[in-house]
Amino acid sequence: MEARPNGTPRAPGKGLGHSGRCPAVLSAPGIMDKERTDVSLETFLSTIERGIAVIAIGAAWVLLPLLAINRTFDIVARQFIATPANFVQMLEVRAFLFLVLLSFGFAYLRNAHIRVDVIRVYLTPKQQAWSEIAGYLLAVVPVCIVIGNYGIDYAIMSYGQGEREAIFLGRPMQWVVKSMLPFGILLLFLAGSTVCVRNVLFLLGRAEKPAPG
Repeated sequence: MEARPNGTPRAPGKGLGHSGRCPAVLSAPGIMDKERTDVSLETFLSTIERGIAVIAIGAAWVLLPLLAINRTFDIVARQFIATPANFVQMLEVRAFLFLVLLSFGFAYLRNAHIRVDVIRVYLTPKQQAWSEIAGYLLAVVPVCIVIGNYGIDYAIMSYGQGEREAIFLGRPMQWVVKSMLPFGILLLFLAGSTVCVRNVLFLLGRAEKPAPG
Protein backbone atom coordinates (compact mmCIF):
# COMPACT_ATOMS: atom_id res chain seq x y z
CA MET A 1 0.00 0.00 0.00
CA GLU A 2 1.38 3.39 -1.03
CA ALA A 3 1.45 6.45 1.20
CA ARG A 4 0.26 9.93 0.34
CA PRO A 5 2.58 12.92 0.91
CA ASN A 6 0.72 13.68 4.15
CA GLY A 7 1.35 10.15 5.39
CA THR A 8 -2.16 8.72 4.84
CA PRO A 9 -2.29 5.44 2.96
CA ARG A 10 -3.39 5.42 -0.69
CA ALA A 11 -6.15 2.95 -1.63
CA PRO A 12 -4.96 0.07 -3.83
CA GLY A 13 -5.39 0.67 -7.56
CA LYS A 14 -5.54 4.47 -7.35
CA GLY A 15 -3.28 6.33 -9.74
CA LEU A 16 -3.98 3.92 -12.63
CA GLY A 17 -6.63 6.15 -14.11
CA HIS A 18 -9.92 7.75 -13.17
CA SER A 19 -11.57 4.34 -12.83
CA GLY A 20 -8.71 2.75 -10.93
CA ARG A 21 -8.35 0.05 -13.60
CA CYS A 22 -5.48 -0.66 -15.96
CA PRO A 23 -5.91 -0.05 -19.73
CA ALA A 24 -6.18 -3.80 -20.43
CA VAL A 25 -9.16 -4.05 -18.14
CA LEU A 26 -10.70 -0.92 -19.63
CA SER A 27 -10.52 -2.46 -23.10
CA ALA A 28 -12.11 -5.76 -21.99
CA PRO A 29 -15.72 -4.67 -22.68
CA GLY A 30 -14.78 -3.73 -26.24
CA ILE A 31 -13.14 -7.12 -26.77
CA MET A 32 -16.19 -8.88 -25.35
CA ASP A 33 -18.51 -6.89 -27.63
CA LYS A 34 -16.39 -7.83 -30.64
CA GLU A 35 -16.46 -11.49 -29.66
CA ARG A 36 -20.23 -11.40 -29.20
CA THR A 37 -20.58 -9.80 -32.65
CA ASP A 38 -18.39 -12.49 -34.21
CA VAL A 39 -20.41 -15.24 -32.54
CA SER A 40 -23.71 -13.71 -33.68
CA LEU A 41 -22.45 -13.31 -37.25
CA GLU A 42 -21.10 -16.87 -37.30
CA THR A 43 -24.45 -18.16 -36.06
CA PHE A 44 -26.28 -16.20 -38.76
CA LEU A 45 -23.99 -17.42 -41.55
CA SER A 46 -24.10 -21.00 -40.30
CA THR A 47 -27.90 -20.92 -40.20
CA ILE A 48 -28.06 -19.83 -43.84
CA GLU A 49 -25.53 -22.49 -44.85
CA ARG A 50 -27.42 -25.21 -42.97
CA GLY A 51 -30.65 -24.20 -44.67
CA ILE A 52 -29.03 -24.41 -48.11
CA ALA A 53 -27.53 -27.79 -47.22
CA VAL A 54 -30.84 -29.19 -45.94
CA ILE A 55 -32.63 -28.18 -49.13
CA ALA A 56 -29.95 -29.61 -51.43
CA ILE A 57 -29.45 -32.87 -49.53
CA GLY A 58 -33.18 -33.34 -49.08
CA ALA A 59 -33.71 -32.82 -52.81
CA ALA A 60 -30.96 -35.34 -53.58
CA TRP A 61 -32.51 -37.99 -51.31
CA VAL A 62 -35.86 -37.60 -53.07
CA LEU A 63 -34.88 -36.92 -56.67
CA LEU A 64 -31.92 -39.26 -57.21
CA PRO A 65 -33.95 -42.39 -56.38
CA LEU A 66 -36.80 -41.00 -58.48
CA LEU A 67 -34.46 -40.55 -61.44
CA ALA A 68 -33.09 -44.07 -61.03
CA ILE A 69 -36.56 -45.64 -60.73
CA ASN A 70 -37.90 -43.63 -63.63
CA ARG A 71 -35.01 -44.58 -65.91
CA THR A 72 -35.18 -48.26 -64.90
CA PHE A 73 -38.92 -48.37 -65.47
CA ASP A 74 -38.59 -46.74 -68.88
CA ILE A 75 -35.93 -49.24 -69.99
CA VAL A 76 -37.62 -52.38 -68.65
CA ALA A 77 -41.29 -51.57 -69.17
CA ARG A 78 -40.95 -50.64 -72.82
CA GLN A 79 -39.93 -54.25 -73.51
CA PHE A 80 -43.35 -55.49 -72.41
CA ILE A 81 -45.88 -52.66 -72.58
CA ALA A 82 -46.47 -49.40 -74.35
CA THR A 83 -45.15 -46.91 -71.80
CA PRO A 84 -46.32 -43.29 -71.72
CA ALA A 85 -42.99 -42.10 -73.13
CA ASN A 86 -43.79 -38.40 -73.02
CA PHE A 87 -44.79 -38.48 -69.35
CA VAL A 88 -41.79 -40.58 -68.33
CA GLN A 89 -39.34 -38.35 -70.16
CA MET A 90 -41.02 -35.20 -68.83
CA LEU A 91 -40.77 -36.50 -65.28
CA GLU A 92 -37.10 -37.31 -65.74
CA VAL A 93 -36.31 -33.88 -67.17
CA ARG A 94 -38.18 -32.09 -64.39
CA ALA A 95 -36.54 -34.15 -61.63
CA PHE A 96 -33.09 -33.49 -63.05
CA LEU A 97 -33.88 -29.77 -63.39
CA PHE A 98 -35.02 -29.55 -59.76
CA LEU A 99 -31.94 -31.41 -58.55
CA VAL A 100 -29.51 -29.14 -60.40
CA LEU A 101 -31.19 -25.87 -59.44
CA LEU A 102 -31.52 -26.80 -55.77
CA SER A 103 -27.87 -27.91 -55.58
CA PHE A 104 -26.10 -24.87 -57.07
CA GLY A 105 -25.73 -23.03 -53.76
CA PHE A 106 -24.68 -26.11 -51.80
CA ALA A 107 -22.03 -27.00 -54.39
CA TYR A 108 -20.59 -23.48 -54.13
CA LEU A 109 -20.47 -23.63 -50.34
CA ARG A 110 -18.60 -26.94 -50.46
CA ASN A 111 -16.28 -25.75 -53.24
CA ALA A 112 -17.58 -28.69 -55.28
CA HIS A 113 -18.39 -26.75 -58.43
CA ILE A 114 -16.13 -26.99 -61.46
CA ARG A 115 -13.40 -24.35 -61.61
CA VAL A 116 -11.87 -23.48 -64.97
CA ASP A 117 -9.16 -21.17 -63.65
CA VAL A 118 -5.59 -22.38 -63.33
CA ILE A 119 -4.37 -19.36 -61.40
CA ARG A 120 -6.15 -19.68 -58.04
CA VAL A 121 -4.11 -22.67 -56.91
CA TYR A 122 -0.96 -20.54 -57.04
CA LEU A 123 -2.44 -17.63 -55.06
CA THR A 124 -1.84 -16.92 -51.40
CA PRO A 125 -4.81 -17.30 -49.03
CA LYS A 126 -5.39 -13.52 -49.01
CA GLN A 127 -5.25 -13.38 -52.80
CA GLN A 128 -7.73 -16.25 -52.96
CA ALA A 129 -10.06 -14.35 -50.65
CA TRP A 130 -9.83 -11.24 -52.83
CA SER A 131 -10.45 -13.30 -55.99
CA GLU A 132 -13.59 -14.83 -54.45
CA ILE A 133 -14.89 -11.41 -53.43
CA ALA A 134 -14.24 -10.05 -56.92
CA GLY A 135 -15.94 -13.06 -58.50
CA TYR A 136 -18.95 -12.58 -56.25
CA LEU A 137 -19.32 -8.90 -57.07
CA LEU A 138 -18.54 -9.15 -60.80
CA ALA A 139 -20.18 -12.48 -61.67
CA VAL A 140 -22.46 -13.98 -59.03
CA VAL A 141 -24.43 -10.84 -58.17
CA PRO A 142 -25.10 -9.67 -61.76
CA VAL A 143 -26.00 -13.18 -62.96
CA CYS A 144 -28.34 -13.76 -60.02
CA ILE A 145 -30.07 -10.40 -60.56
CA VAL A 146 -30.61 -10.93 -64.29
CA ILE A 147 -31.66 -14.59 -64.18
CA GLY A 148 -33.62 -14.13 -60.95
CA ASN A 149 -35.70 -11.27 -62.38
CA TYR A 150 -36.26 -13.19 -65.59
CA GLY A 151 -37.27 -16.32 -63.68
CA ILE A 152 -39.72 -14.46 -61.44
CA ASP A 153 -41.42 -12.84 -64.44
CA TYR A 154 -41.50 -16.22 -66.18
CA ALA A 155 -43.18 -17.90 -63.20
CA ILE A 156 -45.68 -15.07 -62.68
CA MET A 157 -46.65 -15.15 -66.35
CA SER A 158 -47.12 -18.92 -66.19
CA TYR A 159 -49.34 -18.58 -63.13
CA GLY A 160 -51.42 -15.83 -64.71
CA GLN A 161 -51.96 -17.81 -67.90
CA GLY A 162 -52.80 -21.01 -66.02
CA GLU A 163 -50.25 -23.11 -67.92
CA ARG A 164 -50.76 -26.81 -67.37
CA GLU A 165 -48.06 -29.24 -66.35
CA ALA A 166 -47.93 -32.90 -67.35
CA ILE A 167 -46.23 -34.16 -64.16
CA PHE A 168 -49.11 -32.66 -62.16
CA LEU A 169 -51.61 -34.56 -64.31
CA GLY A 170 -52.46 -31.59 -66.47
CA ARG A 171 -53.36 -29.23 -63.67
CA PRO A 172 -52.49 -25.50 -64.13
CA MET A 173 -49.34 -25.75 -62.02
CA GLN A 174 -46.48 -25.24 -64.45
CA TRP A 175 -45.63 -22.11 -62.47
CA VAL A 176 -44.33 -24.44 -59.73
CA VAL A 177 -41.77 -25.87 -62.14
CA LYS A 178 -40.77 -22.45 -63.43
CA SER A 179 -40.48 -21.09 -59.89
CA MET A 180 -37.57 -23.45 -59.30
CA LEU A 181 -35.35 -21.21 -61.44
CA PRO A 182 -35.58 -18.04 -59.29
CA PHE A 183 -35.59 -20.16 -56.12
CA GLY A 184 -32.39 -21.96 -57.14
CA ILE A 185 -30.80 -18.64 -58.06
CA LEU A 186 -31.79 -17.27 -54.65
CA LEU A 187 -29.98 -20.18 -52.98
CA LEU A 188 -26.90 -19.48 -55.10
CA PHE A 189 -27.02 -15.79 -54.17
CA LEU A 190 -27.27 -16.62 -50.46
CA ALA A 191 -24.38 -19.06 -50.75
CA GLY A 192 -22.24 -16.50 -52.58
CA SER A 193 -23.10 -13.86 -49.98
CA THR A 194 -22.03 -16.04 -47.06
CA VAL A 195 -18.77 -16.91 -48.84
CA CYS A 196 -18.11 -13.23 -49.51
CA VAL A 197 -18.72 -12.28 -45.87
CA ARG A 198 -16.44 -15.07 -44.65
CA ASN A 199 -13.67 -13.86 -46.95
CA VAL A 200 -14.06 -10.33 -45.64
CA LEU A 201 -13.76 -11.68 -42.10
CA PHE A 202 -10.64 -13.58 -43.14
CA LEU A 203 -9.04 -10.44 -44.56
CA LEU A 204 -9.86 -8.64 -41.30
CA GLY A 205 -8.09 -11.36 -39.35
CA ARG A 206 -11.30 -12.72 -37.83
CA ALA A 207 -11.35 -16.07 -39.66
CA GLU A 208 -8.72 -18.78 -40.03
CA LYS A 209 -8.96 -19.43 -43.77
CA PRO A 210 -10.63 -18.10 -46.93
CA ALA A 211 -13.93 -19.47 -48.15
CA PRO A 212 -15.13 -21.70 -49.67
CA GLY A 213 -13.08 -24.50 -48.29
